[in-house]
Amino acid sequence: MRSMAGGIGGVLLIIAFSTASGQIYPRWFLFPDEIPCPGYAIGVAPTPYYPDSSGGEAFISAVQNYLHSNEATIEGTKEYGATTDGMTAVSTSVCETIDSSRFEGLSKTLKLFDLKSIGGMTIALAGEGSCAVPDSLKAPILVSASTPSWLAILPQDARYYYAVGMSEPAYYESSAWLEAEKHARLELAKSVRSTVRGLDRLETGSSGAEAYSSVQDEKISVTLHEAQVVRRWRDLQARLYVILIRMPR
Repeated sequence: MRSMAGGIGGVLLIIAFSTASGQIYPRWFLFPDEIPCPGYAIGVAPTPYYPDSSGGEAFISAVQNYLHSNEATIEGTKEYGATTDGMTAVSTSVCETIDSSRFEGLSKTLKLFDLKSIGGMTIALAGEGSCAVPDSLKAPILVSASTPSWLAILPQDARYYYAVGMSEPAYYESSAWLEAEKHARLELAKSVRSTVRGLDRLETGSSGAEAYSSVQDEKISVTLHEAQVVRRWRDLQARLYVILIRMPR
């Protein structure tokens, strides 16, 4: 196994967790709220034939996620229509913007705390200053087969807004996790502030049958601050990647 320059903070080895099903991850990946590091972020990248080369991409992903967590503006309109037969159309113009001018500076100041290779994915934990990640958080653990309580009922906390994001499988597992995190930020923005306008119609066809339809526009314009992923979970039966995110009120 070769070593790689650990982002900016020194030299780390990419530790490979052997798993055929992708159910094993270091604890800090599934329970990031337990990480005792200041201003941390987690990045993911596909692992190519030579896994050492993916460490830099995972670190870059961590820097980008740091920017998304620190401040991201989500705005646009989500349009959808429903009838008695179900959803008939979906469209969205919602976009997310960050201050990309900070990327170069952050890529030089953030430190790489840990790096792991999980099957076809490399994950990086980076953050501000220095941080000794406890061995208990680096240890590999199995994804729980039990559905987490927060998936059924969001945590009730006067200090934070909470939201859940999901993604179906993608060609690269890293893409699925990033998509779930993106959806989580969108749901968080909707929970903070969104405006829904609807138009209901009852139409009568040539046969005299009546049909109900509803068209709604949901407008979102929110800037998220310090939005952090606090839990990750995989639903192996439904084949979903699930993320719980929170933001201070």
